[in-house]
Amino acid sequence: MENSAQKRMFYSSKDGYVLGLVGILTPVLMALIIAILMVFIAKGAGEGYEELFNSPAFTYITQTLCELAFVFAVIIYNKKAKVEFKSASYMTTKPKYLNIAIALIVGVALPIFFNPIISMWEVLLKNIGVKVLDIGIPLDTTLDLVLGIVILGLVPAFCEELFFRGAVLNSFREKGFWFAVLYSAMCFSLMHGGLQQLPYTFILGFVIGTIVFETKSIWLGILVHACNNITVLVAGFLTKDVVPPESFSAADIIYAVLMLLVGIMLIVGTVIFCKKYNKPKTITLENPMKAEQKEKKMDVFAISMFVLTLICAVTITIIRGI
Repeated sequence: MENSAQKRMFYSSKDGYVLGLVGILTPVLMALIIAILMVFIAKGAGEGYEELFNSPAFTYITQTLCELAFVFAVIIYNKKAKVEFKSASYMTTKPKYLNIAIALIVGVALPIFFNPIISMWEVLLKNIGVKVLDIGIPLDTTLDLVLGIVILGLVPAFCEELFFRGAVLNSFREKGFWFAVLYSAMCFSLMHGGLQQLPYTFILGFVIGTIVFETKSIWLGILVHACNNITVLVAGFLTKDVVPPESFSAADIIYAVLMLLVGIMLIVGTVIFCKKYNKPKTITLENPMKAEQKEKKMDVFAISMFVLTLICAVTITIIRGI
């Protein structure tokens, strides 16, 4: 029986290239498998197969299977490549409290700031004939919301982050921040497929990748991803009776652009904070308090950054409503 001493404690670039391709193709393979299963189920179910396939339960099951496929894929790969996953994916790193707070705020704020421009993007796609998909499950009751949070919020956050940040991103640490973060974000966005999700999933992948790369904690990536998904679901639940607009006024466009700029400001601030706050500290005998003072300054910077973005977002929203 193999022990951990015989395994590699880190991923290599080769692992990253292979896993990146596997990650992009996994949804395609799962869709093919599910389609084949649907054929056999349809034969057994008789005339009631359409009702079965259109039911929320079927969506919950297939969605969960697709997400678990990422976990199975990385487990199988680690076994074949003899990689110690906990070490290689930084699962054992304990995140700092301020990093946890930043992850929570970013996970909730990012979809809110980008939602107006995303709505316009979806309308544009509709106008040029591209089919825009919804989340695929009902959000009519509180129970629907709870099930949605588990199936579409928590499960994807855990499974996808273990794969794309835990494995793919960490495979390219030796190539530096930009390559590792951008490559993993690219694979993450391509995995979702379609023009509808491509822009925002790339942005989300970049932000999560930045946090994971700098903090060396996969748990923070899972936290950001989960908060993002839950925020989208809760927003969908609260606005379920609102009819999406077919066009936008000049005021709507200005509002979307301004909120986009606030979102970009949040991303830039997050990158700066993560890089500086999590930078290895060098304490000298001549100035032993320097590291502690620097950390306090970063605390003030982080708080100021998020207060400023919140003020900007609230101000823009109030002006729009006047």
